Amino acid sequence: MNNISKSNILILFFWIFLIFLFLNEFFSKSYSNDNNNDNTYDADNFENTKIKIYNFNTTWCGHSKNFQPIWDMFSESLTNEDNIITYDVKCDDNINEKLSERYYIDGYPTIIIDYGDKFIKYSGPRTVNGLRSILNLKPLNEPENINDQIISNVKCGNKIDTRPAKVVNFDDYSNNSNNFVEKNNTIIYNFNTSWCGYSLKFQPTWDEFSEANKDSNVKIVDVKCDKKENELLCNLYPVDGFPTVLKVKGNVVIPYNGQRTLDGLQNFLNN
Repeated sequence: MNNISKSNILILFFWIFLIFLFLNEFFSKSYSNDNNNDNTYDADNFENTKIKIYNFNTTWCGHSKNFQPIWDMFSESLTNEDNIITYDVKCDDNINEKLSERYYIDGYPTIIIDYGDKFIKYSGPRTVNGLRSILNLKPLNEPENINDQIISNVKCGNKIDTRPAKVVNFDDYSNNSNNFVEKNNTIIYNFNTSWCGYSLKFQPTWDEFSEANKDSNVKIVDVKCDKKENELLCNLYPVDGFPTVLKVKGNVVIPYNGQRTLDGLQNFLNN
């Protein structure tokens, strides 16, 4: 009887061991598959043997569209660089959302350079040679209008952030800018464009907020930054994406960090 019991125990342990091996193999494959589904690219995307350069952009963002030909030319210039891979990452309708979260993307276009052990957000001029320079590659001979690209480094789709208030010395600017700076009034600006999806989505809320406070002592101004006449105003204030809501009181500029709702804007006005 004891021999039978010992035999059963050994068989039981054998089956437990087989089940353990099966489950270990199953969950290992599941984990691997889950990680590969973080984005639209294969697992080789995150190997540390290559430098990966991402262009996070959308098909509706004007700045993304303007930059696209430069990005395509830059990618083509790397044909013979075996250790560098470029990825054009479309972010329309939350596509590639997990990959965007991985790199803390807060506007479009954003260029990320991933070295494997670290990554950086590229902040130089959006030119082929500007991008090649940060990789220590020889510049191309093609002439580039760098000034135009530096101006267009503003992003579309600025997310809500926690930037602190900024003090602006308006006396440092030209007399032209003083024409639209009102030092004695409190003004709330909505810096936006007519083509940015985030701006368009926010516009009805802003219009409702503006209408509700048309008789208040605070001046509420909608500023389209794609209009030539607003270029100086958009460059005067810390606007690095659209829409950006700012309260200006004297020389102090206070960014709006709340939810883009009527109640949130109303609290911003009253505080």
